[in-house]
Amino acid sequence: MAKFLTDDFILITGSSRILTKQQLLKEITSPTLSWELNAAREVCVRIHGDAAVITALLDQKGVDNNEPFDSPVRYTDTWIRESGTWRQISGHASPVKTK
Repeated sequence: MAKFLTDDFILITGSSRILTKQQLLKEITSPTLSWELNAAREVCVRIHGDAAVITALLDQKGVDNNEPFDSPVRYTDTWIRESGTWRQISGHASPVKTK
């Protein structure tokens, strides 16, 4: 995944945390994290020249530090095309209220 993120990548999480590329990679490779579900739906991709914006609903479920989580989010990702390769420069997630 590291090759798909720009060096100045920033993610704003559903809990308003700001993660750099290095912080995100550390979190998603943590041995205390296991995924039961991590799937996007309602995906919409809009491309404008060398920029693309992707919006979707992400269903996330698993265990982190022995704590179960079920945290669906809506997200917006911004990608740029550099030398013919698409790379993500930014992401933002908002929690989805469940019934």
